[in-house]
Amino acid sequence: MSLESLANELFVNIFEYLSTAHLLQTFHGLSSRFDHLLNIFFRTNRNLDFRSISKSKFDIVCQHIVPTIIDRIISIRLSDDDQTPQQIDLFLSQFSLSRQCIELRSLSLYHIYSEQTITRILSDLSYLQNLNYLTIDTIYIEEGNIFSQMLDVIWGLPALTHCCIRNVKWKPPANFNYGTVISSTLEHLSLTGECISLHQLARLFQNTPLLRTLTVGINKDYERGDVLATIPSMITLKIHWIVNSMKVLTDFLKKMPNLRRLKIKLELTQLSLNGNQWKEFILDYLPKLKDFHFDMKIFIPNERSPIEEIIDNLLNSFRTFFWLHERQWFVRCDWSLENRHSFASLYTVPYAFDNFSYYNRSISKSTYDDIDTLIYTNVYSLLYNSSFSKSTYFPSVRFCNVHHLKLNCSGADQPLSVIPKLDRLISLDLSLYQDWSLCQLETLLDSAPNLYSVIFNKLSWLQIQSINVRSKSIRRLVLKGYFENIRCKAFIRSQLGGLCEVLVINVTDRTTILELINTMTNLRSLNCKCADDKWMGTTQYSNSANDGHITWLQQNLPSKYSITRDWRTGHIRIWIHR
Repeated sequence: MSLESLANELFVNIFEYLSTAHLLQTFHGLSSRFDHLLNIFFRTNRNLDFRSISKSKFDIVCQHIVPTIIDRIISIRLSDDDQTPQQIDLFLSQFSLSRQCIELRSLSLYHIYSEQTITRILSDLSYLQNLNYLTIDTIYIEEGNIFSQMLDVIWGLPALTHCCIRNVKWKPPANFNYGTVISSTLEHLSLTGECISLHQLARLFQNTPLLRTLTVGINKDYERGDVLATIPSMITLKIHWIVNSMKVLTDFLKKMPNLRRLKIKLELTQLSLNGNQWKEFILDYLPKLKDFHFDMKIFIPNERSPIEEIIDNLLNSFRTFFWLHERQWFVRCDWSLENRHSFASLYTVPYAFDNFSYYNRSISKSTYDDIDTLIYTNVYSLLYNSSFSKSTYFPSVRFCNVHHLKLNCSGADQPLSVIPKLDRLISLDLSLYQDWSLCQLETLLDSAPNLYSVIFNKLSWLQIQSINVRSKSIRRLVLKGYFENIRCKAFIRSQLGGLCEVLVINVTDRTTILELINTMTNLRSLNCKCADDKWMGTTQYSNSANDGHITWLQQNLPSKYSITRDWRTGHIRIWIHR
């Protein structure tokens, strides 16, 4: 049976499981029939996801598909990351969210580094009367006033119920005030990144009286005169707190008497909240709490008494009837003896957070006797650290659901012993010691059939060009260090160079950029820094007209290429049109 013999209805159903980028890359241009089916699908599906799309496919969609359905689109995802640089600005230069996207229900924007882009978005946001879901993931803020204006616009949206603002990065550190706009609809909020203060959070609570779920990071306790209002509507709280006072923490949680789900990460806290204290607090102030997960990083000075004795006393406070039988909440503690002062990690199991740091010179004890791989199934991002010591005290641990892995280890170590399956791995960040052999590295890469992105931190250019892997899934490479033209030529001829679609690299001169683009036929995006680049811009408002490298590239590359400067790093970003 041939592909063309399948019914049109079957193809439309299959399309629902593919992203916009994959749909167009696979089916667009095959025949007039498939182009017609794509038009039918987009008219009925009305969801556009432009992440990871090529520049040529993006232009096709914007020219031929978006104009026919823009007044009926209900969901849009745009990104200005290294794979699709300047995409958000290019889309907004062609279409107006406020005037044309009148049915928009969900808007997701990723990697916004320009406050000019933020201002442009804000002018449109306030007109989206039907918007229910808003996601802004990775946003760089240079002035607190811009962020305050953004929050006022968001809080004023008349239909918004879900808002997620992740990975907020500040320059300088966060300094903003919430406005006076009170949201009458917002119930679910996530605000993470470089954390905010309790003073700012107190104002946020005043402006969000219907808040039911909150994910937030806090890095500063109350200021004098701060009063946190009681929030009876709060049911779910996920919080990351660099806390200095346990009293401040408990006073904060007392304001949420109807809380049912609590996930809390505490950084650099003193050893003061044991199982008995948590029990008393929960029974007195959080009577409706059903799901409770914590991860506390505790500093333990060695001078006090033997560390293991302190840990045993702490764990015993979690071995009471309340913890083991009534609630069936179990805890585990990991610590190290290698430092003069110790940092212990005390956390509930199964581990409830999506990122974890593993050290092979750790000791572990738990109130949960049966070591089970299910304890760490929630871990998506894993940092694996090893020492040169061959001795390991960590018990049998397995991470079976890792999507993002950062390895910092020697060749004598065996990371696959704790990560037995890498079939779900998408990105890999490698900082490997020199005793790693090429064979070991190739075995690691071959164990990850769905691996998409690899960062090479310490490998030499000779090692990189010699790598041969069976997997064909690797499409994004980040190469640290500077590459001369002769080394770039060798990389281009390598297997990884032939597969690469997205490349982040430092080169010695700008002519190498043309070499990479013209000879790497699969390359669709290039992020590079040139050693001979004398660009002196220091802010996002630096004059691009006086940017000699950008001007030179525009003169030597086709006009359909998008060529921009990342003012934060000085890197040149090129979205290639093929």
